[in-house]
Amino acid sequence: MLQHLVLASQADAQVSITANSRIVGFSDGSTQGSTTLTYDAGPKHPYVEIWVKVDDAAPTRVLEDDGDGKGTHTATVEKGKRYVFILTDHAEELATVEVRGMKRFERRPIEPASEPTRPAKRLKKLNSPSAILNAINEIRAANGVEPLQSSPVLRKVTGSYVTLMSEKDKARHDLDGKHGGLRISEAGYAASDWAENVAENWGEKEPGKAGPGMVDELGGASKEHSQR
Repeated sequence: MLQHLVLASQADAQVSITANSRIVGFSDGSTQGSTTLTYDAGPKHPYVEIWVKVDDAAPTRVLEDDGDGKGTHTATVEKGKRYVFILTDHAEELATVEVRGMKRFERRPIEPASEPTRPAKRLKKLNSPSAILNAINEIRAANGVEPLQSSPVLRKVTGSYVTLMSEKDKARHDLDGKHGGLRISEAGYAASDWAENVAENWGEKEPGKAGPGMVDELGGASKEHSQR
């Protein structure tokens, strides 16, 4: 039984099970996605099984392979659930891989609150990612909220998408046929929730100067598209 699994020897270095997407994103309105598992039990284990444990449920068997102990298997993944896929040889656990179904960010009603505290001094022009982050954290600190941190992975993903918007001269969320959740999951960033803001100038567009709406909101911004 799976409850009596024992760990495989660390010396059996050829044994592995991987997933092409460990964080699975979903198209708008969809609640199911998939990931492809690739397993290789090595020459010592021609017979293998794959079991899956979903959240806190008991493990169930999803595959039995009595061939050469290696292959692929496409597994269904549901939004918001955690999956642990276990490669076994009868009662012996050989390897595991964890996969998560990403939750799509949902807006919720916000209870009326007092006006947040804002720095009395006008913000400087926000002409770099670090300047934007510092300005946001200044407001968060004034309201007793922990600071945000920059992610190199997210900056690379958003930077590439900003370049795409600039090339196409359009500000949209899906110019590459994907939404933001899929882009960050494909980059390997593990997130339980996500949200994406895409903005461009509005109002007067003088060279090197943001429109009045952007200035009022952020205290200054680059004239090109921005994504945060």
